Amino acid sequence: MSTRRIFGYAGYAGYADYASVAALLSALLLRVLSPRHSGSALLITLCVCVLRLLIASFDVLNKKIPWGRILLPLIISVELGRIALGRTSRTDANLTLILLELGFMLAAVIFVIVRWQQFRAVAHLEDVFEKVFAQFLPERVAALTARELVLLWSGLAWALRGFRLKPEPGFGYIEDSLIKYLPVLIPMLVLFEGTAYELLAHKHPVLRLVLHVIELWAVLWSFGMYAIMKSRPHQLNGGHVLLRCGFGCCEFEADSLLEIRRLPEEELRRDRNVARLRVKGVPALEVRLREAVMVRSMFGRVKSCDRIQVSADDPAGLTKAILALKPSPAATYANG
Repeated sequence: MSTRRIFGYAGYAGYADYASVAALLSALLLRVLSPRHSGSALLITLCVCVLRLLIASFDVLNKKIPWGRILLPLIISVELGRIALGRTSRTDANLTLILLELGFMLAAVIFVIVRWQQFRAVAHLEDVFEKVFAQFLPERVAALTARELVLLWSGLAWALRGFRLKPEPGFGYIEDSLIKYLPVLIPMLVLFEGTAYELLAHKHPVLRLVLHVIELWAVLWSFGMYAIMKSRPHQLNGGHVLLRCGFGCCEFEADSLLEIRRLPEEELRRDRNVARLRVKGVPALEVRLREAVMVRSMFGRVKSCDRIQVSADDPAGLTKAILALKPSPAATYANG
C-alpha cells in the first residue's frame, strides 16, 4: 500500500511540505517576537520533525528513498525531544548537528577515496558526491551540497597549483562576465572586511573566528567558481555537442539541430519553455532541437527541453563549428 493511499488523498506529500514550511516559519516568528513562548516554538518544531520522519519512514518502506535518509531527521527529532524534556541543552544539540554535517562530508570523502577505482569512470566529482549524499539527504539538498563541496575543493586545488589551470579545448563563456574578476574582487573585499572585524569585534574571539571561516569559504568559493567555469568549456566531438555552464550541461547529436541563432539583449527574458545555460553579461545563443534533451542546471535541477539558451564568448565561432558538424539545409543560423 502506498503512502498516498494511507493518507487518503493524492498529493499528500506536497501538502505536507507546505504545512511543514508554514509551521516552521510560525515557530521562528514565535521564538523571535515572543521569547517567553520559546517552549511552544520548540514543540511545533519537534512535531514537524516527527511528521517528516513518519513520511520518510513510509517512503522507505515503499522503497521510494534509501533508508539512510531517515537517519538525519531521526537524530534531529531525538535531540529536540531531549531538549523538550530538559535532558540536554540547545548548545549541545547545535554542536551535535554541526558535527553530523561535518561527519557526512568526511564520510563522503573517505567513501570516494576507498572506491576511487570504481569512480574513476565518472566524469565529474560532483556526481560521485551527489550519489553518496543522496543516501542520507533529499535529492535537491544532496545536489547542492555536492556542488558546494566541489566548488571549495576546486578553489583550493587551483590555489595550490599556483593559480594555473590545465587548458581545455573548446569554446569559453566567461570572458565578458563578472566571474572572470571574482578571484581578484572577493579577496580584496575580504581583506577590508577582515580588518574591520578585527577592529570592531576584538573582544569577541569566537565571533571573529566564525567571520574569518566565512571569509575563507567566500574566497575558496570564488576561486572554485572561476576554476569550474574556466575548465569546462563547450566541446564538440564528431557529431556530438556538449554545451556547458559550470556544473550545468546538456548533450545532443548535431543531427537533431533545427536552428541556432544569436539572441539580442531584449529577448533574454524568462521563459519556462527554455532551458538556460547562461552567464550574465556574455553573448547568448538559442539552440532549437528536433527533440527535447535533458538539461542539467548549474546547481543540479534537471529539465527536459528542446530550446536552450547558452552563453559563448565567440558566438559566431561556436555557431559555425556546430553547423559544420552536419551541413544540412534543415539546420539554420539566424543572426539576431
